[in-house]
Amino acid sequence: MKRLPYGISDFRKIITEDFYFVDKSEIIPDLENIANFIFLLRPRRFGKSIFSNMLAEYYDINNKDCFNELFGDLYIGQHPTKEASKYMVLKFDFSIVKKNMDELEDSFQTTCTNEIKRFMNKYRSFYTDYEYEEVIKQSMVSEMMISLTYYAHSKGIPVYLFIDEYDNFSNTILSTHGKEKFKAITHGTGFYRDFFQVCKPSFDRIYLTGVSPITYDDLTSGFNIGTNISLLSPFHKIIGFTEEEVRAMIEYYRVEGRIKRPTNVIVEEMKPWYDNYCFSKRCYGKESPMYNSNMVLFYMSNILLCDQAPDEMLDRNVATDFPKLRMLLDVEDPADRQRRIDIIRQLANTNETTGNIVISFPAEELKKADNFVSLLFYYGLLTFAGEDRYGRTILRVPNNTMRQMYLNYLLNIAEDEGFRINDERIALDDSIVRMAIDGEWKDAVLLLGDLYSKYSSICNSIDREADVQGFLRALLCINQYYAVRPEVELKKGFCDLLLSPNGREDNRAKFSYLIELKYAKADASDEQVAKMEADAKAQLLQYTGDKQIASVLYGTELKGLYFVFRAHELVRYGEEEVKL
Repeated sequence: MKRLPYGISDFRKIITEDFYFVDKSEIIPDLENIANFIFLLRPRRFGKSIFSNMLAEYYDINNKDCFNELFGDLYIGQHPTKEASKYMVLKFDFSIVKKNMDELEDSFQTTCTNEIKRFMNKYRSFYTDYEYEEVIKQSMVSEMMISLTYYAHSKGIPVYLFIDEYDNFSNTILSTHGKEKFKAITHGTGFYRDFFQVCKPSFDRIYLTGVSPITYDDLTSGFNIGTNISLLSPFHKIIGFTEEEVRAMIEYYRVEGRIKRPTNVIVEEMKPWYDNYCFSKRCYGKESPMYNSNMVLFYMSNILLCDQAPDEMLDRNVATDFPKLRMLLDVEDPADRQRRIDIIRQLANTNETTGNIVISFPAEELKKADNFVSLLFYYGLLTFAGEDRYGRTILRVPNNTMRQMYLNYLLNIAEDEGFRINDERIALDDSIVRMAIDGEWKDAVLLLGDLYSKYSSICNSIDREADVQGFLRALLCINQYYAVRPEVELKKGFCDLLLSPNGREDNRAKFSYLIELKYAKADASDEQVAKMEADAKAQLLQYTGDKQIASVLYGTELKGLYFVFRAHELVRYGEEEVKL
């Protein structure tokens, strides 16, 4: 039985040691035909490295004799191109470069020098002793690259350059040390810019991957290093898994006797958490959305180990990326930071926005709204979701994992403003358990009201019903039972919040909740508040008989709740019967 390659990106190891492999090699001819210098952006931990390593092995001239062993069972092995096993291959992984500004340039030079020495030893038989020594003795990486490609070309051998995580250390410099330090390495005579100026004239093909377009724009202003395929429809499925590929993996292990649960049950459990990425506007609604492959493998590793889903659907390795994402808000200009916070709050409240995805932009222009939204897209926090009736591009939070990121943002923003929830966390967990299992909701409602009052008295920016909704979602997401769905469309309107089971097969929740929220300003009269309460009750009653909601209740009993806030205070709340 094939082992699962969770955490492994070494293509040769996966093939030779018989790990399960999802074949993406059919796209190789398209990559060859579109350009010699290719640039691809995808979110972190999405499977970029394993695809890059597959390409490197495919083109490596040293693999001529073992080509069939590595690729015989894959599409490209049965339909090889003329470029197969033709190149010397130089690979750099810039995720290992140190991010400390004092050590950065030395670490970069050391990382590159070590890789070039490995390259020269790997292809030692192609170089004379003199040529080998001429390359090794160079003190600068750029000079080493010029020399190694010059001597290779003199023998008629092309060289392919692969750079993985090209923006890993530079993005950290931008977010932690600011724009001036970033510009020092990417502009003028900066060492990173010098490096890229040498790449294009020296190498025959380049394959460059990363997360953000910012470094790329700053590095290449004034010269074009490659074709950006990140948003092109033919390459929508190049990284990640389609649902068909996910189902095929599950079925393989079911046939092997390692999984007993039905395939549909597993897919329904994974889909809300790992699916719904669309990387090309033209593919929305036409092509299968993509699953995050690393998160699928995380889930499957738990299934194979104990035939049950992980206790937490969010992979801890993805969760560790949260501090990196939070750096998006760490900017010096207070007005710029507030604009970004407003966008984050909007997305936490409504799950979507409209905007244009910009293919590249310099760090200086990050403050523009479309550019910040574009950065969220490239980080995987947004995805294409069609157009609205005005023809504007809709960008949506793709799944529960990314929603969790936004809600964590809100709680961290609250902490920055002096709010702490640590003391109430256990009480809130316990009250939500009683909501889910026993249908006892009053303690949870009162605690949520107290927490909102505590927060809003600190943060004066909260003054809209949508912000109340976002804050409550952020608090309610801290539970093992519910997916918190905002603005759920029903036949007779939109309910503000729906708490329904998260789809896990082992979920013990017996109750779900439709919640209507009303917000009154501080000077609202008692009569106005009473009218809001009556309106909330009426809205809940109008959902009676709506069968549309049944599909996400998973057999639980539905209750209708309403909350009415006046400024910082929860002043009215109650239950209204909703019969389906």
